[in-house]
Amino acid sequence: MCEGEFNQVENRRRLAACLTNIALQPGHEVKLMENGGLTAVLLLCDHGDVECMRYSASVLCSLATQPANCDAMAGIPALELLLKMTNSRDSYQCLFALHALCNISCVPALHDKIEEAEAICSIIRVLGEAEEEDIMLTCSKILCNLAFHAKHHATILKHNYVPVLLQGLKKTKFQSVADVNARILATLSEDAAVGELLVAGGAVEALHIASREGDKSTTVVQCVISLVRLSRGTLGGCKVIQDGLFDILQAAIPLPYDPKMHPKLGADLTERCSMILRTLSTFPVCIPDLVEDPRLMPLAIALTEDGDKDTTKNIIMLLHNITAARSREFQRQVRRSGVIPLLIKLARVCTTDELQICAVSLAHINSELSEADRLALEEYHKGLVHTMISMLDMDPPTMLRAEKVASAMPAPLAIGRFRTDFLVGSNASRVLTQIPVSWQIQSAHIDEATLVPNAPSHYLAPLPQKHTSFHLAVKEDLFGTFQILQVGADKSRMKLPLPRTLMSMDTILNIVDTVAEEVVPGTMPTDAVHETDELDDELSVPPKSPAAPSRTPNTPGGRHHHHGLSNSPHSGGDDDDDSGIRKPSKASHKHPLNGGRSSVKGGHGLKASSRKISLAKTGSVKHLRAGESKTNVIHEHDSVLPKI
Repeated sequence: MCEGEFNQVENRRRLAACLTNIALQPGHEVKLMENGGLTAVLLLCDHGDVECMRYSASVLCSLATQPANCDAMAGIPALELLLKMTNSRDSYQCLFALHALCNISCVPALHDKIEEAEAICSIIRVLGEAEEEDIMLTCSKILCNLAFHAKHHATILKHNYVPVLLQGLKKTKFQSVADVNARILATLSEDAAVGELLVAGGAVEALHIASREGDKSTTVVQCVISLVRLSRGTLGGCKVIQDGLFDILQAAIPLPYDPKMHPKLGADLTERCSMILRTLSTFPVCIPDLVEDPRLMPLAIALTEDGDKDTTKNIIMLLHNITAARSREFQRQVRRSGVIPLLIKLARVCTTDELQICAVSLAHINSELSEADRLALEEYHKGLVHTMISMLDMDPPTMLRAEKVASAMPAPLAIGRFRTDFLVGSNASRVLTQIPVSWQIQSAHIDEATLVPNAPSHYLAPLPQKHTSFHLAVKEDLFGTFQILQVGADKSRMKLPLPRTLMSMDTILNIVDTVAEEVVPGTMPTDAVHETDELDDELSVPPKSPAAPSRTPNTPGGRHHHHGLSNSPHSGGDDDDDSGIRKPSKASHKHPLNGGRSSVKGGHGLKASSRKISLAKTGSVKHLRAGESKTNVIHEHDSVLPKI
């Protein structure tokens, strides 16, 4: 059905909706894949319809939830379709495709195929452009899964992952996104060769935001692990401090730290934090930035509270490097920062070699103290003497060796991955409800015998009886109501005299009809003729110039009659019907044509009129112009008022 039978958009949408409803049912994913579900989706998406693409994305998302289907979905056609869906402006379509890619990336053997399809570039681009938490989180999950293999780290960094991430975290602050990306940065920082590249791209600033917005129990730990590795860069030490080092450490270790109020700090956490500070103190350019922050000594005191051996060693080396720098800023804080009491405390619990380094640190401080400072530190006199006595056994080579040990870069900590599990994507059923599918089946009746449609009379049966009772025939006789017909172009026209009153033509004709209705069919009394003449006298107006001749019709006075009537001048003119009576016009009295003389019925002289009145059998009146016969009227079909 998807290959060619159904090429319409609506049918393709219904087929995609059917596949979606099947895929949303748990347990059908493997069977749907085995029966060609992936092929059907690829065929439906060839046309690029938005609805089909959305439904198909949900199908692919459901299919990818089963690891057995991921191998087939890691092919080039399926991956290209998924990447095309991620570029869509439809958020649901993009989200479903990302969930499918996330589930595919949970299989480590398929990571190479994903990278070959250039999926990493598209995912990083979507991460930078998205503003929805689900889309950003799913993109981060995919990158986190792909970062499992170190060989993919270079590809991730090549497409500017760190700057894009930093921009996204500044724009939208989501805890879930911060947690996953802190894990990605911790994984990427395992490669010491890319440490400075990460710092230059803003990785520490991204960790700073993640430590503030993320989970305190997991995200902060990932941030500290990343800083342990990133702080070893030769050129990026100062940027690490400036981008929020102490804020991240304060998020891991609450300040001021009270053992009675706060939970006990773990040995791993204190060792890592002290290692960060010790590593940065080995770079002379970083010491001014370290000393400038007032949280340095409170952190050092809090880290040594539990007395961990490795933590104590790191803090001793840190203090030695700071005192050896002869920083005036640090010397001004010696009396109130608690450096001397801390060194005396550490000298009591450390080893012999570390005790000598503590003595050297105190000697550095003592050489810079004034007499007033020494008097203020009288209460520490016994501790100072006890600590500095160890210097009596130190010869110059021993002191030089202690200096080298303290200022040397410490060995990197062997830190395993905090989490090694793969992050799976969500199923489409959590976002998209089932789609109702409705099919409209239409079948038209066809006469299979002849394949000819039915006659038109077949479709008249359902009509009412009044619509079907008609007969087709040609009528040669006139019947019914007559209307005023327009005179043909070849006929003569008469100009009526101007009326005495301003009456319209309809008003005049209504008056004539009223007079005609009083006439009995077949006869016309004399008084009726006189009344008509009087009416004409009232309506007629003598012309302005008596010498102006009146127009007479061009038709001859003798008419051809259909009933064989005489054509003599005394015949009284034409008769329209057995019951019709024609009123002669004034022109026929004054200017008889062809020497003929018109007689008047009833012995009364009638004034010439510009109209003839014929009475039909039905009692209606047909108004004819002078000089116009019934034969001429029959052939005229224009139902308009006469032109004057």
